[in-house]
Amino acid sequence: MPESAQSTNKVEHKNRYPASILLFLTLLLPSYVPAEGFTLVMLFFCVIMLALHSFSIEWHMVRLVMPLVILTVLGLSGLVFSPVMDVIKDLWYFTKVIPAICLGYMLSRSIGDEVIMAKIIVIAALAASLIHFLQIAMNPDVMSLSFKLIREEITKGYYISAVGIATLFAFHRMNVSLFRFPVFYILISVMTVSVVLSFSRNQLLILLIMLVTIYGTWNRLSLKKIFLLTLLLVGLGIFAYFGSGMLGEQPRIGPNTTFIGKMIGSLHEIIPSDYSDPKDIHANWRGYEAYQALQGYSNGNAWQYLFGQGFGTLIDLKLYILLGGQEMRYVPITHNAFPYILIKTGLAGVICYLFFFWRILVLARNCPLLSNENQFAKWMIVGLSLSLLVSTLSISGLFNKSALSPLVILLGAFLYICRERPTNDANTECI
Repeated sequence: MPESAQSTNKVEHKNRYPASILLFLTLLLPSYVPAEGFTLVMLFFCVIMLALHSFSIEWHMVRLVMPLVILTVLGLSGLVFSPVMDVIKDLWYFTKVIPAICLGYMLSRSIGDEVIMAKIIVIAALAASLIHFLQIAMNPDVMSLSFKLIREEITKGYYISAVGIATLFAFHRMNVSLFRFPVFYILISVMTVSVVLSFSRNQLLILLIMLVTIYGTWNRLSLKKIFLLTLLLVGLGIFAYFGSGMLGEQPRIGPNTTFIGKMIGSLHEIIPSDYSDPKDIHANWRGYEAYQALQGYSNGNAWQYLFGQGFGTLIDLKLYILLGGQEMRYVPITHNAFPYILIKTGLAGVICYLFFFWRILVLARNCPLLSNENQFAKWMIVGLSLSLLVSTLSISGLFNKSALSPLVILLGAFLYICRERPTNDANTECI
């Protein structure tokens, strides 16, 4: 190994301890710190990591986030037409994902050990699950309430718990012992109970996607595997759409709302439709607001179809509704991020968003399997990417305020592991 490479590795290992602490904090803090505050924390951590690396930036990291940078540039046309504060809000939603990916990338660069990263993920997931149990234990009466009130009074759960379960099963799949035999089952049990008590459809779906990725043997992406995964998702979609007829009517709104009712109506709830009955609007709110966003997009001109109406464009809901404690008719965002991206940045923005995921999935497919740990990184990139892409339809995916931030940060971390390595040098080119 060249002398320069040896010197760089010494620096990386010297930074492993502070980077490990920062990774642990970034996986937990989004659940307890306001979204805007966590963005500032991420920026601060990015500065720390840059300082530890003498402010050198890898070109590979820059290339990875370039589609998201272009996506942001497309929306800046809104500065001409929209109020500055509305533009700033959208700018925050679109750009906070970039430091999240870069932070994960730089933390992984310093930690340099996939097993250590995996243990940090599991410990953070365990901590989040135990805190979840503590919150329930301090308010035992809420367990007699509906699942909706439990989520409002306690917490909506922590996505890192689902990732922790997937991490443990990934190492089990590779026949590698991350923790001793009894500890493995204790950890799985604790995290699984936490995920179940979150009553979160998105958490369950993300856990399913991660496990299918791990046990679907994605070593080689074949048409058969794509067909089987597509068949599974289509089957779940058909059940979600017609499930109420199969299992009898399950209330999805009001005080008698059931979790099964919400589960089997999930797909119907997000399909864009022009509802007129207030009861239907409330039950299928995500589909209604997505429809109104698409209506706003269709009112644009040819240029706006291609490049959007810019940041600061508000979506007219055609009615006043209580959101965040105040009545609103015009909103900046929707649960389904695709209409949101479309109206702000046009068809070009949607292409950039999808290209970002396509590129990292290709990177995962070509990830050099130098060890079992590289296989773990490959699984995690595929699982996290598909999870974020699918969750775009319901909770904004990459542009979620903060709940999915741990997944985005981890995506950046595993992208470093599967980075494109030059053949003639141990170091990746830096700025």
